[in-house]
Amino acid sequence: MANHLSTLIRRAWQAIAHPRIRLQADFPWGFGTMAKYYLIANFYYFLGSLAPLAVFIGALPLLPRFAPEFARNVVAPLLVNHQLGVIVVVSILSFLCGFGLEVWYINRVFRRNGLSLRQSLGLTLEPLGGGLRGLWGATWRAALMLVLALALEQLIGLLPIPAHNDPTAEFMASLSGLSYFGMALLAAVAAPIFEELVFRGFLFNICRTTFRRGRWLKLFRGSTAMADFAAVLASGAVFAAFHLNPWGFPALLVLGMLLAELYRRTGSLYSSMIMHCLNNTLAVILTYLTATHLH
Repeated sequence: MANHLSTLIRRAWQAIAHPRIRLQADFPWGFGTMAKYYLIANFYYFLGSLAPLAVFIGALPLLPRFAPEFARNVVAPLLVNHQLGVIVVVSILSFLCGFGLEVWYINRVFRRNGLSLRQSLGLTLEPLGGGLRGLWGATWRAALMLVLALALEQLIGLLPIPAHNDPTAEFMASLSGLSYFGMALLAAVAAPIFEELVFRGFLFNICRTTFRRGRWLKLFRGSTAMADFAAVLASGAVFAAFHLNPWGFPALLVLGMLLAELYRRTGSLYSSMIMHCLNNTLAVILTYLTATHLH
């Protein structure tokens, strides 16, 4: 039994430390090209996120006129007794609509340039064997890397960093019922997928492509390994800063770097998506258990 366990651990370590599969450094765009398209994509995100809010606000004055019973018996009680739930639902719809419109635009740009968004971002399990085999390969690698992330987070917790409150966790702790379930799905599934597309799929790949070229590569003395590490560090730092949590920056930086490295070492963005979803799901469960205990 001990020998079998030792063999499994050794094989798992080899798969992470010395992978046979790596992400190809062939992302088509650098900072300049992507910045132009991403600014336009953000405009699409803004339009898409406003759509549910505009429909909601526009429908309120019309409902009493065209559907008076529905407005009186359903909408009015919701607005009076479940204001927070309504805000959560509209926020989730805004995020999904904005994100969907943004991805639609970027995919359109890729196709117009004769490129495949799926292949360029590694949105495939083929590097890990494809199908169920690939899904299993992505999942156990993600779980193993998450264990490492949690261990490093515990070490970071020993640093003399002041205690801080997490506004997102506090907000979720104030929810209950369907509102909590909706926010839990957003935090545990939708948000990680969005962040992986942005920070690993685009930002990390752009940094890696840029750092491996011209003057940047000279800065790293021609070492593509150093260029890749710089891309991991840069994308991780931006990911951590994006969360606007100064005291949580070290832990978020480590998490972002491990997500980027997992992506680089598997060649599949699904692996970092799974790890990110597992991490956020664990955070959601702990938040729920903490809130339940306090109540």
